[in-house]
Amino acid sequence: MKKITFILLCITFLGYSQNNVSVDESNITRGYINAFNISDGTFAFGFDYNDLPTLKATFPTSTSISLAPNFQIWDNNDATPCGESFCSMWNPDWFSSPMVPNKDVELNAFAEDNSLAGSDLNFSGTVTANTLDAGYSAIAFIKTLDPNNGFATVTNNTVVLPASGDFTVSASAAELQSGFIIQYGYSVFGVIADPAQEPALGTIDIDQLVLSTNSFDLEDFTVSPNPTNNVWNVRTNNQNITSVAVFDLLGKEVIRIEPNATEANIDASGFADGIYLAKIASNNGTKTIKLVKE
Repeated sequence: MKKITFILLCITFLGYSQNNVSVDESNITRGYINAFNISDGTFAFGFDYNDLPTLKATFPTSTSISLAPNFQIWDNNDATPCGESFCSMWNPDWFSSPMVPNKDVELNAFAEDNSLAGSDLNFSGTVTANTLDAGYSAIAFIKTLDPNNGFATVTNNTVVLPASGDFTVSASAAELQSGFIIQYGYSVFGVIADPAQEPALGTIDIDQLVLSTNSFDLEDFTVSPNPTNNVWNVRTNNQNITSVAVFDLLGKEVIRIEPNATEANIDASGFADGIYLAKIASNNGTKTIKLVKE
């Protein structure tokens, strides 16, 4: 996620560091499928599936991704009608009878980068279109796996991808320990998809989040107090703040102000406790920062 945050702004001053990542075709190269029994929701099996186009994670550009339900599993494992009989035997791992699936699948397209250990990590993007069928859900995630404990999942931080707009999922340096496998990416969950329903089941399209158009640096900001229980005071050295939009972690805008001044006061008194993201625009560009309400 390429989000720069208020809380991490403070951490930077103390000598800590952060990494910011977003959609990048050169990094999101891995795929994995987890299968779950429809009957009781239990995990059945999982396997690598690195053919992202047939997984249904495609890249219209190098900095955008389009996600959809997977149709290849159905094509590979179910019988098709052939007159009054079936041309081949259906696979009981996936179907309880011909063309009746018995599995939900979690389709994962992700980057794996263990060099991110030891720093806070933000993974972000912008949903530009979402026509995904209501029977499917989509998330962004940051995961860590422990290779010394059967690759058990240690961290699994997620955010539901919104109908449109920006999103961010974060993990702390403490969660991204050296020796863990670190992954970030996307999942689509739902029943294995019938190719006859393509493209009616829809897609979700995500672009890289552009954080800055030019020089708009951390040193240009001060914010206090953060965390707060009332008001965040944002000040710049000499730049005019044209607008501030605050979002919750599901990507919903909760407040927008247009101070047109070098100082902005964000009233947090009516906010629920938690983490928020503020997109601050100035004459010199845009930055996104994290706010903490206590």
